[in-house]
Amino acid sequence: MKQKLTIAVLDALVCPEGKPDCLVFDTEITGFAVRVSKTGSKRFLLQFTRGGRTKRLVLGRYGEITVYEARKKALVALGEVVDGRDPVSARKARQAAMLAEEATRKRAAEEDAFTVKRLLDAWADIGLKGAGARHQRESPRAISKLLQKHLAAPARALTPGQAQRAVDDLAVTAPVMATRARNYAKAAFAWAARRKLIPGNPFAETEIQHREKSRERVLTDAELGEAWRAAGELANPWRAYFRLCILTLQRRGEVAEMQWKELSADFSVWTVPAERAKNGKAHIVHLAEPARAILQKIPRGENAKYVLTTTGTGPINSFTRAKQWLDAKILLERGEAARDMPALDWTVHDFRRTGVTVLAGMGFPIHVAGKLLNHVQGAIRGVAAVYQRAEFLPERARALDAWAAYVLRQADGKAAGEESNVVRMTG
Repeated sequence: MKQKLTIAVLDALVCPEGKPDCLVFDTEITGFAVRVSKTGSKRFLLQFTRGGRTKRLVLGRYGEITVYEARKKALVALGEVVDGRDPVSARKARQAAMLAEEATRKRAAEEDAFTVKRLLDAWADIGLKGAGARHQRESPRAISKLLQKHLAAPARALTPGQAQRAVDDLAVTAPVMATRARNYAKAAFAWAARRKLIPGNPFAETEIQHREKSRERVLTDAELGEAWRAAGELANPWRAYFRLCILTLQRRGEVAEMQWKELSADFSVWTVPAERAKNGKAHIVHLAEPARAILQKIPRGENAKYVLTTTGTGPINSFTRAKQWLDAKILLERGEAARDMPALDWTVHDFRRTGVTVLAGMGFPIHVAGKLLNHVQGAIRGVAAVYQRAEFLPERARALDAWAAYVLRQADGKAAGEESNVVRMTG
């Protein structure tokens, strides 16, 4: 059927009864037609031959475009056919390109939404599953401090240069933390790269200018005594914290997060649970008489969880500031003699090394010291370690009693502390 397609003709066209649709070709433009469906919809199209095959290019729906606009489109398409091009294939190619571009935009948006913060959260939830509780807490926290300026940025956009600058900036004020945070970040981003969450690991080739050395600092007897006395000048919970760190020889975080439920009823034993111990192994700590006296004087609020707290609900923190307070008390005691005395370059962790050094001098075996510190690798190794499962609890108790007596002797004769300098020896 052919008719000159005008508005009046188009409005009057209907699909013959019993047919799904019909084509009405225009009498003026070759191949220009309208398809009328039995539902009444009308679509303009151009029919042409290409490569021996009849093809149809849909131009638009009548009502959405006018017959005039449809004629213009038909003439443009016919020009392409005359030039040897295929407007149908060209349209399909354009549509495919648009879909690909949209998919690319969508993928980029999803990748942009995967920020550094989300990467760290995913690593903590999945990548660190099965790791020790302390490692699960500390490593994401260290990386967050290292990358605090980039947490909201897309993880895939973090460049090696930005990673290196973050490490260098942190190393200026905290070189040891920078080393550890960089190692944690390298592991986290490598995990994400293996899972194809990011294109590569920006920390793969970051450098550390300094090398973290194993500390060898051991406090002198005078330093040990003044540390004990200075702690006695602080208010609780910091007085108890520093003195318990000295007496128990346990790690800073383990002492700070001590919970009431971990202590025996008479305060003679403290059990550090596996989920809080650095090596993931529950650890029994004998509490000497001075340590028990300290704990007995700490008020325990109703439903209290933590022994050492400033908020009533969480463990203590702000350790750097507390060490500054302790140093200030020590310098105050030293007075004018401070200029000729050793620098206060020791850390709370150095109490552990000092304690086992003193105990070795007293004749306590090194494997007892290893058990005291809850080290995974002690003095007994190899095949012997497989069969040696003894915990040496009596020996450890005697060692900590002897250590407590030694500490109080170093503090004796000067500013009086609250705890008695009389130590009951067990065993």
